Amino acid sequence: MSERAHKELLELAVEVIRDPRPHRLGGLVSTRVLHVLDAEYGINKNVPWTEGAGELRVWSPSGQGGGILREENRRSLRAGRPFVDFYSRQPTPGPRSARQIESAGAWRNSETRTLIRETFGACDVLALPLPMGTAHTQGWLVYRSGTPFGAADLAYACLAQSLLSAVHRHLNTLGQCQDLHARAVNFGLTPRECTVLHLLSMALTAAAIAHRLGISVRTVHKHLTSLYQKLGTSDRLETVMRAQRLGLLPHDPHAGL
Repeated sequence: MSERAHKELLELAVEVIRDPRPHRLGGLVSTRVLHVLDAEYGINKNVPWTEGAGELRVWSPSGQGGGILREENRRSLRAGRPFVDFYSRQPTPGPRSARQIESAGAWRNSETRTLIRETFGACDVLALPLPMGTAHTQGWLVYRSGTPFGAADLAYACLAQSLLSAVHRHLNTLGQCQDLHARAVNFGLTPRECTVLHLLSMALTAAAIAHRLGISVRTVHKHLTSLYQKLGTSDRLETVMRAQRLGLLPHDPHAGL
């Protein structure tokens, strides 16, 4: 992987952490990754790769490209072939291309290759699964025409996989916070105080919270002081425990992250 691609990935990670618009993070990362991998399309599926259900989000380097899929193709693409069986046997699910896990002849003559050639004009597909702690069957599929994915692409994909996983956890955290904001209104908590409270429940230090939110440590302490006053508490542990009893926090702060 080139030094430039590595630098761009680090810059993208910083941008993700500091972006105040969570709705655009998935597309932001997806389009950048496709651009570096010189891929025409990618599919993001945040539910298990099975034929029966799940929305397929199709991305191109220029943005979301919905409407490219015909309904009859969706079941096969939802299944994530040929990766789903491979990853069900892998304790450490790193990125792989179809050509890595199937013989050249088997891949060349497979129904999946015919499908992606007809749908995306692609000759190879790269999987970037999200390690979920259960069956590793969620994440991104990236499609490319021309030259198959090589060693440099896989090296980049390994780093990109970590970033995609972090974005997934970050979006889940933000989603949980938004769900709890409605309850927090009754206690006079602001949206930012709710976010600080959630990060506090994850045992992050004030410095770590400041880094995650792109604010100063001093500002974090101001939010903490306000939380203590509004919840009638005096320290971090008491605040987290009271917030859990009031339904302002999940009892497991890492659930779903």
